[in-house]
Amino acid sequence: MLFVVDRDNLQSLLAKHEELADRISEELSKRQETLERLGITVSATEEDETPFAEIRKRIKSIFGI
Repeated sequence: MLFVVDRDNLQSLLAKHEELADRISEELSKRQETLERLGITVSATEEDETPFAEIRKRIKSIFGI
């Protein structure tokens, strides 16, 4: 099953439910760690930031929340 949510609706949803952005960040950081364990380089993060913190910061920046 696939759900498509346009940017404006996702932005509104994330602004109302910031914990959802945290949950998305958690899942994406887990997937990033799995890829790295498999030897697939994803993207470099700042050394002092966890993958979760970096992803959460990007979500906040993209959606202005």
